[in-house]
Amino acid sequence: NISNHLGSSCWEPHDGGLTRVGHRMVAALNGAGVLVDIS
Repeated sequence: NISNHLGSSCWEPHDGGLTRVGHRMVAALNGAGVLVDIS
């Protein structure tokens, strides 16, 4: 579980959450009817 261009990792000292690209990806998937689990 490492950070990438979509969001941060649970192993990072600071939880950065989703990046702008990650937010756009979730919105696009939701628009296509895909349920995204980012818990």
